[in-house]
Amino acid sequence: MKKTYLFPIELYATNVNIDNNSLIKSLYKIKDTSLGVKVSNKGGWQSEDLLCNKDFQFFKETILKIASETFNTNINLFEIWGNVSSKYHYNAIHHHGKEPNMWSGVYYLQTFKNSGPITIYSPWDTDLHHHFYFTPGTLIFFPSSLPHSVDANMENQDRISIAFNFKIA
Repeated sequence: MKKTYLFPIELYATNVNIDNNSLIKSLYKIKDTSLGVKVSNKGGWQSEDLLCNKDFQFFKETILKIASETFNTNINLFEIWGNVSSKYHYNAIHHHGKEPNMWSGVYYLQTFKNSGPITIYSPWDTDLHHHFYFTPGTLIFFPSSLPHSVDANMENQDRISIAFNFKIA
């Protein structure tokens, strides 16, 4: 009997060597002067779009390079934002859109043992899911249509990440 996978879902993960301290410092500087936005974040702070912010230019170039190499095509990075989640803060289940060829990513700047995993859910049944625990420097890509959430941060230190959306050309 031949085995067939009907609906495989790709998730890519790698470690990236970026100056996390500089990015964290820039995010806190923005956080000190901005209320941020409320989307899926419950209690946490989420920045407005950082795509044109000069402090994140190197990050943007790095993501474009890695995504272009991963998918072997041109990439249109169209949105970047920072997330700072203090103790008990979390992100409710959500997705980033259902357009074809749209992908999302997260880069982890600061995490600890009990910072809370990202949970990726099956698009067909949210009872089916997988928890991913990542360390600082981890970069992941996943289809934007996948429902996902981030568990509560149970550490006394902030969980900090940068998320983004892009389209494959």
